[in-house]
Amino acid sequence: MGCEVIADKQDELAKSSESTNGRKITLIPVSVHAALQAERDLKNQRRRRRDDD
Repeated sequence: MGCEVIADKQDELAKSSESTNGRKITLIPVSVHAALQAERDLKNQRRRRRDDD
């Protein structure tokens, strides 16, 4: 199933106008994705607060 998801995403990127040079498609656990997204959100909030001062 994972290989199929990766192949579908690679096909999707190949059909789009985006450059695929240097891109890698990997599967990560949902919990890891959620933690990375939370970290990005926190950094963006801190950046906004700092820019507002």
